[in-house]
Formats: sequence, structure tokens, C-alpha cells
Amino acid sequence: MLATGELFSAFASYRPATKIEDSINPIIPLELFPDFEDEMISGILTLNRQYGFKRFLMVGPSKEYRYLGFPGIQVFRDLGTQILNVKNQFIGSDIEIGWWCTTTIRTGKGNFQSIIREDGSIAEEACCPLDQEYRDTFSDHVAEVVKIARPFWINFEDDYHLNGGCCCPLHLDELAKRVNKYYSREELLPVLRGKTAENCDLQQTWSELKRDSLAGLAASVREKVDRIAPETRLCLCQSGASERDGNFTEAVTKAFAGKTRPTVRVFGSSYFSDDPLDLPEAIFNPLYQRQHLPENFELFHESDSFPHTRFFMSGNKLKSLMTAAFAYGLDDSLFYISQYLEDPLEEAGYREMYRNEVNRFMALKSALKGCFVDGCEILRKPGTSINWVNITGRHGIPHTSKGGKVKLVSGDMINHMDDEEITGLLKGRIFLDGQAAF
Repeated sequence: MLATGELFSAFASYRPATKIEDSINPIIPLELFPDFEDEMISGILTLNRQYGFKRFLMVGPSKEYRYLGFPGIQVFRDLGTQILNVKNQFIGSDIEIGWWCTTTIRTGKGNFQSIIREDGSIAEEACCPLDQEYRDTFSDHVAEVVKIARPFWINFEDDYHLNGGCCCPLHLDELAKRVNKYYSREELLPVLRGKTAENCDLQQTWSELKRDSLAGLAASVREKVDRIAPETRLCLCQSGASERDGNFTEAVTKAFAGKTRPTVRVFGSSYFSDDPLDLPEAIFNPLYQRQHLPENFELFHESDSFPHTRFFMSGNKLKSLMTAAFAYGLDDSLFYISQYLEDPLEEAGYREMYRNEVNRFMALKSALKGCFVDGCEILRKPGTSINWVNITGRHGIPHTSKGGKVKLVSGDMINHMDDEEITGLLKGRIFLDGQAAF
């Protein structure tokens, strides 16, 4: 339910969007196949002339480097040249060409500190963001593409995370500096899982360290890009592991942004499935992020049905996700309408859906400006349960993630609240599931 001061149906009004801020200008990823450059250029022209798409990201280098080994600087020089060749075909047009950087943390084994998982195993393909040599090398690689191609925009793959944490010597040494005590991995894990006040303090410090290590890598990239093209926008693709790694979305987004407007693609799609029952859960994160990230952040919906070689989701389900995203106040869409194949435009379903619905999307975005999402509040903190969304969403009960008069609490949320928060909660209207009540 959406409201201004009183509840009303926001869908009762339909009017074309006329202001620039009400318009939608999706960004379209395209896999870069050097041997099919002419076909790609032809496809971009088709998408521009027939559907009005103006912003495109060339996707590369190949994720196969995760298994082949860390790519050298020449890979990025070649990539920059390829992007520039595509970009030069559209000089004088309204088409903008950017880059999707697919190799970030999980970029392949190199001469750097690898991430060490909590169980002690080594993630050979993943580099620790506290390794200064890795920071310098990765940021130099990004800067090389910027120097050559001047992409208007760079997305960073959603493998930008620690997958729950890194227990390498660099992280353990940095933790020791912050708490004035050294913990080995074996000593640290039991403390992180405990529930005493002392343990909670250490958990908070460890969480902040994970966040800061990722934000530090983003700041290094931003610094190198600023020396060449400070107007270039750098966009984090939010990982599903972001809350486990110190709830880093805001900090990393700001670090990537520098002096440009902060922008993030929030996750909120449904992979491998056309089942409508997961819609409420899939789209809850975009609502939560819009209500909890700073207002000046530009939020893009993950309009993506993954895998990118075939579409397993119907156009109708994707339309439902995008409708909800714009109703929740998201700004735009990272829109997968092409397949990562030699013939990327083989399947027309998503782009035809967009052509049929774009005016409605823009009217919805315009009509709901200044509104907020009201309903029962699914109360949560980063990393806690959203189980109530499966009840409210399937039974048509309006829900929100902020400011609701009735609180819905599930899972171990109570364990993440202090006495004052619990007392305030119990003074109001509340529904608890079995685990929360227990």
C-alpha cells in the first residue's frame, strides 16, 4: 500500500511522464564477443531505433579467468580497445557505451593473498581486498580501460564480497590492531558465534572490518579513475552476501561514487524460475534498500532472469518485478533483454514487454513521487529473517520495511535487539512467529 498522508490506491491514476526525473532509461548489458563486433553494433542500433534504449554496457573480461588465473594488464588493454571500437561507431548519436567489469574479487589466482574462508579452506580464485598489491593491480586494470575507452559508466560484478568473511593473516592482523588482542581463526570463530556482551562488541568490530576492507578497495579504484575521468560513474552490483560482510552496500557505494552521484544495482530478481510464488520475497530487498539507503542514492533494479544464455522467466513475471520496483521508488533498471550468445537478440520477449509497458512504468514512477510504502512492518536488521513476507505477500496483506504501526517479527530477530528495543516493541502491536516468540 502506498500513501501520502492517507492511504490511497496509487494505481488509480495514469498519466504520461513528462519530466526527465520521471523517465526511465534502462542500462542494457551485452556480452562482448570480439569476432561478432559487427553483429553487436547492428543489435545496438536495432535496440536504439526500435525500442529507444540508449545506454549499453560491454561485459568483460571473461569469467573464465577465475579458473585460468589472474588476468594480466594486456587483457584490459585489449578490452579497452574493443569497447572504444564499439563506442566510436555511435559518435554523434544518443547512444552511450559503458563497461561491466566481471572480474573483481573473484578474478582468478594471482600472486596475492587469497581469501581464507571461516572453515580454513582457501578460495583460490578470490583475492583479499586488504592485500595492497592486489588493490593497486586491480585499480590499475580498471584505470587502463578508462584511459583507453572512457566508458560513461562501470558496473562491478556482484561477486564483490567476502562470502561471509576472510580469515587470512591480513584480516586477523587488522582485527588485532582494532581490539588490541590477536585472535587466530580457531579462536575467533567461537567468539563470533557467542552471545555475551563482550562477544557482541567483537562481532561488531569484525563486521566493520569486513565492510571497511571492501570499501577500501572501492576507494582505490575511484582514486585511479578520478585521475583520468572523474565524471565516470562507478556502480556496485549489490551481492546477496552484502549483509553478512558488514552490511557494506552503503559504504562501498559511496567509495565507488567519489564526487559523482552514488548508484547501486540492488539485487531483487528470481533466477531459473517462472514460479510467481517467490515474487514478494524476491522484490523485498529493493523495498528495504530504498527505505534504508540514503535518499540521494540512485537505485537500479536487477531486471535479470539469469542465466544469461537462456531466459527461464516469462516476460509477465519480469514485468511484475519491475512494476513493484518502480512502485517502491527505484530509479531505473539494469535490464537483461539480450542473451550472452552470438545472436544476443534471438529472444524478443523482454524487450517487447518493455515497449508495451514503458509508458505505464513511467506513469507509475511519476504518480508515486513523494509517497511512502505503508502496511505492516516486517521488522528486521541486516542479516535477519524476512519470513513474514511469504505470508503477507501471498495473502495480499500490505507490508513495508519501515514505519509500520504493526510489527511482524520472525526468526532470531529478537537476539539482535537490546532490552530497550524489545521493551519498545512489546508496547506496540506485534506478531511473532514461533521462533521469535520462543
